[in-house]
Amino acid sequence: MADLLTQNQTFSTTSSLVAELQSLSPQRWDAFVRVYSPLLVFWIRAEKLPSLAHDEVLQEALRTIYSGIGNFKRTEINGSFRGWLRTIVRRRVSDYHRQNAKSVPVQEYVLGQLQTPDESQEQDVSESQALRDVVARACEVVRQSVQPQTWRMFELTVLESRPANEVAQLLDVPSPNVRMAKARVMKQLRELLVDFG
Repeated sequence: MADLLTQNQTFSTTSSLVAELQSLSPQRWDAFVRVYSPLLVFWIRAEKLPSLAHDEVLQEALRTIYSGIGNFKRTEINGSFRGWLRTIVRRRVSDYHRQNAKSVPVQEYVLGQLQTPDESQEQDVSESQALRDVVARACEVVRQSVQPQTWRMFELTVLESRPANEVAQLLDVPSPNVRMAKARVMKQLRELLVDFG
């Protein structure tokens, strides 16, 4: 599913996700957190914070996003939604450094910088992998919201690149149903994946 990002599928840069987040839709907020948290965590880890601070900075970033989403408007000056999210993460990381500059004993900070082998491997993950993870999570959110046969039609046509008429024969449904299922799933993915493409 994560390969969807590399298949030249274009996702909208203006999404109903932003509008629904701006109206503080609980369902969209839950979907946002599920889909975008791994990317936020990737950016936090890239800032080389002590691992004990990751959750704290993530929570502060999410709090800022939640309270500030009503002010987000995509323009040439403001940039993309992902850029806006990244700026928030950087600001929360700066806040963390500022708040903890004098309060964290040197020994604790040094110990926090030591990583177990598993942590260092996690930090080697590239941003492109983090973006593929976002797409995979979005696919999972959408998969859970549609009928299994709708998802199967999408999976066969988009992820496995099979022609609609072949999928229709395989699943014993009319070809227009396959195309509608694909369109329905792609629409939901576009609504979740802001500034991807």
